Amino acid sequence: MMPSPMLQLDDAVSRAAFAAAPEKAEELSSRAKDIKFEFLYRPHHQAGSFKFSANPKSKVVRISEGALELLWASSFAFPVLFQICRNSQQQGRDKMNATDFPELQEAFRLYGWALDKCCKEICEPWPEESPHPQNGDLQTKLATELFLVAVGWIVLHEFAHILLNHKIDGPGDLKKRDEREADQFATEWLLQGVSDSRMLQKRSLGIAIATLVLAAYDLRAKRLDLPEHPRSIERLNVNLRNYLSDEDAELAHAFAIAVLQAHFSIFDVTHALDHDTEFGPLLDGLCVDLTRHQF
Repeated sequence: MMPSPMLQLDDAVSRAAFAAAPEKAEELSSRAKDIKFEFLYRPHHQAGSFKFSANPKSKVVRISEGALELLWASSFAFPVLFQICRNSQQQGRDKMNATDFPELQEAFRLYGWALDKCCKEICEPWPEESPHPQNGDLQTKLATELFLVAVGWIVLHEFAHILLNHKIDGPGDLKKRDEREADQFATEWLLQGVSDSRMLQKRSLGIAIATLVLAAYDLRAKRLDLPEHPRSIERLNVNLRNYLSDEDAELAHAFAIAVLQAHFSIFDVTHALDHDTEFGPLLDGLCVDLTRHQF
């Protein structure tokens, strides 16, 4: 079996939390100097799972091959979907047919493969003729940029568990509080104090991809409530709604809405969409629809 293309991104993944907010890299280096990474690649028994975890005692962050593959595939597929949706709206079309867009079908085949195997916790070779991180086209370069921001946000979340001395064991309510605290740390680290709109857009899109992947994973696994984590859809909404002005959040909101709608269609989640509603309240409504969904 050929090795995962994620192996070639090891160094970039290790630097992702620092590179995602380079203006704070020196401070993060000082605070996180004792934290180490452990990558779970084949033949490790957890390589195929979706795993980002931190051990506050050993100060080790563990990252699996499957998680990186799913995040990269999502970072490729979601922008392709969003661009097609935006173009369709600009042309006055309320609906689109995926069969009319071969590039979308190709992107979502890769994404579906990565999501399915993560849920099954298995390893498979990267599909031949699929988009690949080492391709040199603009769409691939954009995917890798957004992937590294998404990874950076998740790694910052894991750093927070270590830096804030969270406990490995504890009651579910305490674990959920720690998860929200780690989300807050990661999101504020990337967004707080940033005034450049383009920078805010890129970082908020990376956060959106990370939290949308968590929501998609829960939908695919037919679970919405977890004993030790807040609902993924709650995390998506909080991290996109609480730290940005309406103007700066508009792109990330529209992006999240397009991706959520596609997943609602895939997983048969009933929702009502009012195209005259602003993006923020519209995202709120979709999140409420998902919390009411029964598998």
